[in-house]
Amino acid sequence: MAPADHLPAPLPAHRVPTAPTPKPCPRPRPLSAPVASTHSPSSWPSIIPGLVAATAIAAFTLFFADWLGSGLFNLGKSPVSPVMLAVLAGVLIRNTVGVDARLERGVAVASSAVLRIGLALVGLRLSISGLGKLGVQALPVVAGCMLTGWLVLPRLARAMKLKGPLVTLLTVGTTICGCTAILAVAPAIRARAEETGYAITLVVCVGLVGMLLYPFIANGLFGDDPIAAGIFLGASIHDTSQVMGAALVYSGQYLAPEALEAATVTKLLRNLTLLAVVPILAATFANRPTSQGGTVETRRASLLPAFVIAFVGMAVVRTLGDLASPALPDFGRMLWAPGLLLANQMSELLLTVGMAAVGLTVELGGIRRVGPRPLAAGVLAAAIMAVVCVILLKTLR
Repeated sequence: MAPADHLPAPLPAHRVPTAPTPKPCPRPRPLSAPVASTHSPSSWPSIIPGLVAATAIAAFTLFFADWLGSGLFNLGKSPVSPVMLAVLAGVLIRNTVGVDARLERGVAVASSAVLRIGLALVGLRLSISGLGKLGVQALPVVAGCMLTGWLVLPRLARAMKLKGPLVTLLTVGTTICGCTAILAVAPAIRARAEETGYAITLVVCVGLVGMLLYPFIANGLFGDDPIAAGIFLGASIHDTSQVMGAALVYSGQYLAPEALEAATVTKLLRNLTLLAVVPILAATFANRPTSQGGTVETRRASLLPAFVIAFVGMAVVRTLGDLASPALPDFGRMLWAPGLLLANQMSELLLTVGMAAVGLTVELGGIRRVGPRPLAAGVLAAAIMAVVCVILLKTLR
């Protein structure tokens, strides 16, 4: 998530339309979707309350998790992840007392811009050589999962009586990058508003379950190899925010920061496939009948998330700083090492705030409106991708 010169537009909560309608429904803009800046300084008063709310939830869960570990159970570290607590607290608040409309804009910014900045700072943990090494390890797994997904998931969805653009949206949401892929592909294939809303709800709810469960499954499968665990999380969980949440849970619970780095690089590889997939799908659906009509314009430049560029840029900064430190001992000791430590702490704090905000955007009631067949297809698709990922990792290790 790249720090930007401007603040992105706020994201509405993840919702599904209550009934089919030809009008565009409110849809969440996902973590890595390009967002144009529409905020002026005068809009800050409407953003601050939501930012404060997300920060307060994150601060409380960080304190509570620390108290559980050192105060209550005397374990030295918390038995539960503060990130998991932050997400669950956000979901609980959203689906019980609700989120006041005055908080929505700030929560949306926290779940996008703040999360992106935190992700970009993760790039400072890797040099260019480390980034390349992780990319080489993750690429075969990502390629194998993508190929299997595109061969199997459309057939699975059609076997369960799903049809039309919903099949494609479910496939791209599961194999590429969750909500980002769905919102990028929907205009290209001229999907209806309710189809897009259903696909987003499936990705959000199924991915949320994966985010909470997969870190512990990964430890059981790859406990001695945090890199493999990180690749598993990055390749099998849907949305970028969910991958980051799961990787933070794993790295915190099992003291394995390498897993966060591996999961991030793996997820970025998946995100980059949008550059090829969206134009291909746009060309494929160009001559098909549609209920919406109109033309679709796809620009590849808009599909490359800014935080991907920022992440790589931070890795370049890390490489240059590491090269300069031996030649400039005072710089390395007084500035570089403390700066890296501060960036690492800021990254974890911002990611926790962002994940609390993500929880505040999840409405579980939407899953009831999707219906049993799409829900079953979404769950089976996620399970297939996870199994394929495990097989590839076990084979390639």
